[in-house]
Amino acid sequence: MFEIKKLHFKTTTSTQDEALKQLPLPENTLLVVTADYQTDGRGRFKRKWIAEPGTSLLVTFVFKTKDPYSLTQLLAVILAILLEKKGFRPQIKWPNDLLINGKKLGGILAELKDDTILLGLGLNINQDEMDINRPATSLRIEGEKTYEAQQILEELIISFNESLELYSSQSIIPFLSLYKRFLAHKPGESITIDNKQLTFEQINNDGSLTASGRRFYSGDITY
Repeated sequence: MFEIKKLHFKTTTSTQDEALKQLPLPENTLLVVTADYQTDGRGRFKRKWIAEPGTSLLVTFVFKTKDPYSLTQLLAVILAILLEKKGFRPQIKWPNDLLINGKKLGGILAELKDDTILLGLGLNINQDEMDINRPATSLRIEGEKTYEAQQILEELIISFNESLELYSSQSIIPFLSLYKRFLAHKPGESITIDNKQLTFEQINNDGSLTASGRRFYSGDITY
């Protein structure tokens, strides 16, 4: 397993920015960068990630890898397992958005710098209400109580670090059955990827998605 190193900021532009400043990393190091508040948080497709101070889990995991391609899906399924143990019924919207009751709870952003992956996670924890254009939710809204973000983070670090050892030898394949169990889309259902309406068929062994005979390695599913 990796040796854990942690950095925390009260306020920063983004945990991704702070993580980039720490490169290059030593071998066998898992750097965990967190913040209470981001002034320029971002998600996939350069979308803004907006969260009031202290309401979200804002973290970037940084480590060297030879197989970066399905790591966002690995992190998504490890987080889904953690949330299920807390009594939630999470789903994963391919490839790596976390949903509860069809509403977005969190998202994962991956950036690759040479042999190092930066996995940024934003997870809504203690918001009372959501003020964004897309349907979203938080653990507090769904669970009707306040949650301790630091506890969730510590549990996630342990589980993710343990899973990386298996991933390093067998990639995403050992985790696919769990990933598919949490998947929000079922074979035969209609989905829209990058504004194209298609029929979902399957998740492949490399984590890619097949719909209407086409294979996708990235994309944005909308409803």
